[in-house]
Amino acid sequence: MASKKENGKFPREFLGVSLPEESSKYYFVVVRSKRIVVEADSSIQMIMENLESYKCKLSFYFEGFQYQLGDFRVRVGKVVPAHAETVRGIVMEVEYLPISSIEMARKVMEEFLEILQEAMSKRLLPDYCDGFRGSVVQVIVMEAVNEAVRKIKSLVIPHPDEKTNGIALFEVTGSCTLGRQNIEGLNCSLMSAVTTSNIFNPKLDDLLSKLEYVRRLDGDKNPRNRTFKTSFFNSRKLSPVFTGGPGFEEVVPPMFVARDCLKATLTENLTRQREFTYGVMLEEIITQDENRKVSVNGLSLSPSGGMSVNGPPTTLSGTGIDRIASLQANITRDNTKLVNGAIVGERNVFQVDQGLGIGSNFPLFNRHQLTLTRFIQLKQVEEGSGNPKPPVLVLHGHYGGCIGDLPNYDAFSLGGPNSVRGYSMGELGAAKHILELGAEIRIPVKNTHVYAFAEHGNDLGSSKDVKGNPTAVYRKMGHGSSYGLGVKLGKVRAEYTVRHNRGTGALFLRFGERY
Repeated sequence: MASKKENGKFPREFLGVSLPEESSKYYFVVVRSKRIVVEADSSIQMIMENLESYKCKLSFYFEGFQYQLGDFRVRVGKVVPAHAETVRGIVMEVEYLPISSIEMARKVMEEFLEILQEAMSKRLLPDYCDGFRGSVVQVIVMEAVNEAVRKIKSLVIPHPDEKTNGIALFEVTGSCTLGRQNIEGLNCSLMSAVTTSNIFNPKLDDLLSKLEYVRRLDGDKNPRNRTFKTSFFNSRKLSPVFTGGPGFEEVVPPMFVARDCLKATLTENLTRQREFTYGVMLEEIITQDENRKVSVNGLSLSPSGGMSVNGPPTTLSGTGIDRIASLQANITRDNTKLVNGAIVGERNVFQVDQGLGIGSNFPLFNRHQLTLTRFIQLKQVEEGSGNPKPPVLVLHGHYGGCIGDLPNYDAFSLGGPNSVRGYSMGELGAAKHILELGAEIRIPVKNTHVYAFAEHGNDLGSSKDVKGNPTAVYRKMGHGSSYGLGVKLGKVRAEYTVRHNRGTGALFLRFGERY
């Protein structure tokens, strides 16, 4: 907007911006040299014009796509005048989410832009000529490199009296992704990916694949922002249900769960903070031993320490192979924000899986989960570049339950980096109902923070309701607690965790956030 007359007390021009995700707000850059931004109601533009103090001089639309890679968000789009269709330019915005200060983020942004520039020089990114018409072909080499780093398995320095069970402590996963964006200008994309769990020793039978089609059903100005997604993928993971408890880790051989899934979902925004996803999934599940042979039962431990092949059943059908159709729904309410780089606010997630009675032994079940997390700011601080982070108290609760038929491979497991820290996956038990509680206090120290935490998990006495009672068979306790101290080192969390059940501790290196 430009002023109708000169006035030394007021700026001659305002630069205004409105965002589709915040349609009720309008932002003004008042003094460009000092980067002063004012937030106002969306009606301010009309008020200023009615007062005849300012009038609209130029208006442009920025239309394009948004990509997110870890903590980086990249927006690429075309610039079009409000009352014309001629492309006036291409704009690209790169955002590093943990840091709001451009000066503090300059080094990491420069490194990211170097990678991006190298990829563009090899013509791996889309060419937006010809007014964004036609298909966009994209080989996401950056994603493969960054995912390999982000998916490094957690490094564990074990207690001297513990054994590693012959499992490698350091493995790096890698993925190759090929995608087509904006197919025929219809706002849809197609992506395929192949992943190996160890890029240093890849095996043909270890490769996982995924094919995904995504289409946005609404324009940028529609607040519902509905997105349809359908995907076909396979996975093979170690089951935490069929593992030995303390002292029996090496006795019980590993059991794997292989899945082939076809899934279709629709995601829409109910409000700015609420997102709703619902859909249907068809899957075939096969339980396998370490030699990839179908396993009908897990091994059983006798009181004398002997082994039997007639352990807990692995599937509902009793054949080692299940076919299940289910409906899924997930609603997320997230109003967290960053205060000088620290997360504050609250996040709630409710998820339901409803079996339709279609498939092996007519599976009819309702599996539900509720997760509540609070990030409580303990001290008020001045927000802005260079200001310290506030101390934060994190409170976390997770409840999971199931009514009806529950396959053992889908039982809720206790223990692990996303359950009760310090324990291995499923070390505490497998149950039909669980409750997990956690607390963490984060104290800022210079450019990072140190933290102390405590967590507890409990099967609520429901382990016996899982067929064959794997918790009792494999000598697991059904509950457990842990506590410890840690420090955040960039993307890595270094934490020393004490397992209350064992009375021993270990040093863990984890990537990303626990909450």
